[in-house]
Amino acid sequence: MKVAIKRASADSLQGADEFRNEIELLSRVHHRNLLGLIGFCFEEGEQMLVYEFMPNGTMRESLSGTHFLEGKTLRPTYIHWI
Repeated sequence: MKVAIKRASADSLQGADEFRNEIELLSRVHHRNLLGLIGFCFEEGEQMLVYEFMPNGTMRESLSGTHFLEGKTLRPTYIHWI
């Protein structure tokens, strides 16, 4: 299984309480368009979140149309909020 790791930067101002709240929120949110939270690490000052891996670039690249797949630029994806 491939995973994606989100690691807090060394100069992050997020404290232990905020990190715990983020984990609690993400563990409760389930939607077909969101990656699932698999786990986390909070040891020796490290704050990391472990997500399901989604291939083919970042959301920013997909939304901006700058994502490349097999040499072709993909069209921007539009999100419609309800």
